[in-house]
Amino acid sequence: MLNIDANEVPLLDEFDVIVVGGGTAGAPAAIAAARKGANTAVLELAPALGGVGTVGQIGRYWYGHREGFTAEVDASVAKLEVNRKFQRGKGAWSISAKSEWYHRECFQNDASVWFQTVCIGAWVVENRVCGIVVAGPMGYGLLKAKCVIDSTGCSDIPAAVGAPTTSIGSDHVAIQGTGLAGQQPNREYHNSDHNFSDDTDIIDSTAFFVASKLISKNDFDSGHLINSRERRQIIGDYTLDLIDFMNDHRFNDTICVASSNFDTHGFTIHPVFMIKPPHEDRLWVDVPLRCLLPQGVERLIVTGLGVSAHRDVIPVIRMQPDVQNQGYAAGLIAAKSALENLDLRALDIRTIQEELIQIGNLPIRVLTDQDSPPVDLERIEEAVSNHWDDFSGLALIFAEPSKATPFILNGLKTASSLEQKLRYAEILGFFGNNTGKSLLEQFIRSSEWDNGWNYTGMGQFGMSMSVLDTRIVALGLCGDNASWQVILPKIKNLPLPLSFSHCRAVVTAAETLHQRYPCSEASSAFAKILALPGVAGHAHTTMNAVQGALSDDLCQTNVRNNALIELHLARGSFNCGNTQNIGCKTLTEYANDYRGHFVRHACAILEKKPSA
Repeated sequence: MLNIDANEVPLLDEFDVIVVGGGTAGAPAAIAAARKGANTAVLELAPALGGVGTVGQIGRYWYGHREGFTAEVDASVAKLEVNRKFQRGKGAWSISAKSEWYHRECFQNDASVWFQTVCIGAWVVENRVCGIVVAGPMGYGLLKAKCVIDSTGCSDIPAAVGAPTTSIGSDHVAIQGTGLAGQQPNREYHNSDHNFSDDTDIIDSTAFFVASKLISKNDFDSGHLINSRERRQIIGDYTLDLIDFMNDHRFNDTICVASSNFDTHGFTIHPVFMIKPPHEDRLWVDVPLRCLLPQGVERLIVTGLGVSAHRDVIPVIRMQPDVQNQGYAAGLIAAKSALENLDLRALDIRTIQEELIQIGNLPIRVLTDQDSPPVDLERIEEAVSNHWDDFSGLALIFAEPSKATPFILNGLKTASSLEQKLRYAEILGFFGNNTGKSLLEQFIRSSEWDNGWNYTGMGQFGMSMSVLDTRIVALGLCGDNASWQVILPKIKNLPLPLSFSHCRAVVTAAETLHQRYPCSEASSAFAKILALPGVAGHAHTTMNAVQGALSDDLCQTNVRNNALIELHLARGSFNCGNTQNIGCKTLTEYANDYRGHFVRHACAILEKKPSA
């Protein structure tokens, strides 16, 4: 997508509000804007509205706040159902009924629905998005708008206009697993997680559709929608982090409440989750408007997977009921902006909140909520002293490293238990403070390799890094040259068969330590492991390779696990000196992989010259 000069393309039409993407958030957004009297258009590439819950065939809720607009959807869809089991409207539905209700509601409120239409550019005037360029059955040209909602899930429009976004780069390749359902008459729920897919990458998407068609060889057809659970995100006016829902943070501009557990479909990267694995308990989090607003851009709202949040927060805020309610709120906000000709940041958000409270989207408390104050020293001291093993305490500590460090240093001296001392040493290590280095070194040196973790997609809860893994990473972040005498033996004695978490841990530690104290021996050690039978050769650089790795398992993990191990060992070898060019050679293979996230990761690493 490009930022386009409006004089270069024909004008097709003008609207108050344009919603790009008619999926889980987009269809509700269009309905909300149209109900408020805004001249609204919703553009959808697929042949139906509703996204994941209709075209994507995940016709059942997991968690989520099922009140407000979502309750209206469920009750209204139930009235259209012909199958008795769906007529109760209790969290499950038929695909045809839900997509039909969305379409009817748009039609009855005079919202224009443009199917099989793709947005290919945006028109920006003085940092305001004033229109988009589209291509589809209605032609190619410009649609002017007073406010635009990006419900692509990929933050396509912010990326097109140059707003800051984030996606897979050189630092990690953690991504939630992806599925694509086969179609079968009378089957309304078909959830899968059999690969990774960057659905903004045409090569990746093509391969994914072909592979999914073959996996679903006994089905009538392949689905239309790649059900990716994580995509490109904006960097908004605020970024939700673990501290926000671990400590019940409040905001004065909350427009959605979301609820789920850590259904991560992969591995986590936040230091808190490295130290203490996420649990399965249900959590709630407030989502403020500022997380939907891309930095430096006006008249543009982003919904769904594209919002500004730490990637480990996404599993808690991506449930269908919450995204539907969020989309509806975005539609109300966009309509108010368009009809009153006000920038989004100039709106009186309280009037929107009052309307959302009336329909049940929000609790009444939001009208008096103010931004939670900065964490004071007393709370941080309490977290360090008494909540060093609690999620809420760890979230506070990692939110304020400089404030927490003096209390942790004191705790390291006074703690009575070795486990508490080691916890403080871990935290300090993640902060880059080496005061607890000797404790970490002693633990690692005296510990045999524990049970590692291999990649799990569907149904992944809990640890994705072992205790030893975490302490190796912490040592790599804070160690000195002598720490190689502890880390190198762990690399050379990785137990077979390899576990992904062990490989990830030693690579992360070696890379960060090598930046301060170069040691080419680490690169050689990783290269030797790559040369072991079965460790290398898992890049998919041809369609034949993609198809050759298929199985009938709709939640296949072994193929991804093998690739993740190889990719991490290659980056370790490359970033620690690139001995015999093995790391570079392997990364170059993944730079030509059919899986777009691997391509992004490998290319980002290769752009950085390896340390000598």
